[in-house]
Amino acid sequence: MRILHTSDWHLGQKLCNLERFAEHDFFLEYLLQLIREQEVDCLLHAGDIFDTANPPNQALRQYFNFLRRLHEETNCRQAVLVGGNHDSVLTLQAPQRLLEVLQVHVVGGLPADPAEQLIPIHGTDGEEALVCAVPFLRDADLRNILPGESYDARQQRLCEGIATHYQTLAQLAAPWKQRGQFVCATGHLFVANSQSSDSEKEIHIGLQDHFPVADFPDFFDYLALGHLHRPQRVGGLNRVRYSGSPLPLSFSERQDSKSVLLLEVEKGTLQQVCELPLPVPRRLLRLQGTAEEVSEKLHVLEEPAGEFEDWVEARIQLESPEPEIDRKLQEIAEAKPWLHLLQVRTEYTHQASGLEEQVPVQNLEDLQPREVFQELCLSHTLAEEETQHQLSTFEELLARHEEAKNQ
Repeated sequence: MRILHTSDWHLGQKLCNLERFAEHDFFLEYLLQLIREQEVDCLLHAGDIFDTANPPNQALRQYFNFLRRLHEETNCRQAVLVGGNHDSVLTLQAPQRLLEVLQVHVVGGLPADPAEQLIPIHGTDGEEALVCAVPFLRDADLRNILPGESYDARQQRLCEGIATHYQTLAQLAAPWKQRGQFVCATGHLFVANSQSSDSEKEIHIGLQDHFPVADFPDFFDYLALGHLHRPQRVGGLNRVRYSGSPLPLSFSERQDSKSVLLLEVEKGTLQQVCELPLPVPRRLLRLQGTAEEVSEKLHVLEEPAGEFEDWVEARIQLESPEPEIDRKLQEIAEAKPWLHLLQVRTEYTHQASGLEEQVPVQNLEDLQPREVFQELCLSHTLAEEETQHQLSTFEELLARHEEAKNQ
């Protein structure tokens, strides 16, 4: 049996307000080709199918058209997709019963009956396996708020709630394991000691965002993870993997290799996990330095080999404001029709104690909501205990807001 692990498509995503539908079309076409060539039996998606809770119509068309073609144009026998923190539970589950006709199984949010997350899959060679389809676990899925509960106690209870949920699924899946069948599970969360990038919005399952890998039950033969956009093993374990996003979703991912993961299962045993590299249709480039250095780097940029234009971010170090710098850089970029300068960011230097010191000026758009609120707390010189209390309350409100938005 061959299972293809992917995640974090983020259909409908924009970068600096520019649409990326063409890039996603390119990826989905390539993925269909890969599924045919590799004779994949099951497609496994670990969350964040869409970029927003209310995806644009074109993103919905891409999603449904891909699933139709997966059924009509490949020998893939089934697909299992779970919701991520960006996905709306209702949007994913509205066509759930209809998609089952195409052998597409969608678990957008946590069902009332955990047994509904157990999805048997079959290979062309007669091999049978089981997927425990765990979506993004929202705060309300895991715990009730207790009056007076400390920040650390809330974190601990959330981690315990996640661990308990996976243990429950392991108990339900025990008959499959006893028959010698392969059992895997999905997860959409931030596992501790993993590498993130700028494009992942803060993920707070209530107040925790780093789940210890050791708290997953050893029961599962493979854990197909989503949320983090860099493909990686977790804790050096080959059976606990993030597939990563198929496209670089921010300039912080511009040098990342993108891939999907192919699992080969034989007689209930995971034989190997192969990284299948994905072509990246568009270069994201970050040019850094003084105004003169960035201008020179723009001048010497060579035309890309692919069909998509380069998108460029310029980060410039200035001693004092230069009102014309944006216009000058745009003029250079406009002379290269295959290049688009998306944004220009500046940081200033000043003299301090007779030594030249670079003092970066943070842009508000670069900060996450928690970081902004933390700076606000610091500006009021609150006691450490009070700051922690305010942060925990803010995170609780933020989590509730995200949950309400994604329902």
